Amino acid sequence: MTTLANFDALLTPAAPSHAYNLGEKLLDPLVMFAGDLMTVNVNLAGLPAVVLRSPCKITPVQYEMPIGIQLIGKPYGEKSLLQIAHALEISSDNAKCPLDI
Repeated sequence: MTTLANFDALLTPAAPSHAYNLGEKLLDPLVMFAGDLMTVNVNLAGLPAVVLRSPCKITPVQYEMPIGIQLIGKPYGEKSLLQIAHALEISSDNAKCPLDI
């Protein structure tokens, strides 16, 4: 049986949608609130987490908006979490995501 204890980190979405332009959703507080749903629970649980920009894009090329990914670590696992995040950033700098459209 596989449990979460067998893994160093979880990779999850950081938001329910792709990034949007600065100020685009400023007058829509419900959308702004929904953007925090994926990260707030991790903070309330007291787990370390870091959000990164994914090399994957889920929007048409003309918008070029990235998606955010979140790495969630074990309690007091900040050091290993940051090492994983750093390795992911380095390996994805020039990587092309198969989801790009």
